[in-house]
Amino acid sequence: MLILLLFIAGNEVNSRMARKQVDRLISTYPEAGVRVKTIDVWEDPENVRKHRVIMTPMLIAETSHDTVRLYGNLTDWAKLTTALGLPKK
Repeated sequence: MLILLLFIAGNEVNSRMARKQVDRLISTYPEAGVRVKTIDVWEDPENVRKHRVIMTPMLIAETSHDTVRLYGNLTDWAKLTTALGLPKK
């Protein structure tokens, strides 16, 4: 199972793009058991502080090796999947 925290800023363009990429990740890798919690920084400042969010969108993933933090709209598919330890498809 791969647990992801996606920090977004409302319905901003980059936030929408990041959500779309996470949805693509879920549908492309069903075997990975991807679970995502989307956190809007405007609605949940406590989690922003807790996870030290410095910009949005930001994705945090706990992998078997490390905690991965990715910033931006996540449109670099190769970077996203490699960082999460997922095979090429």
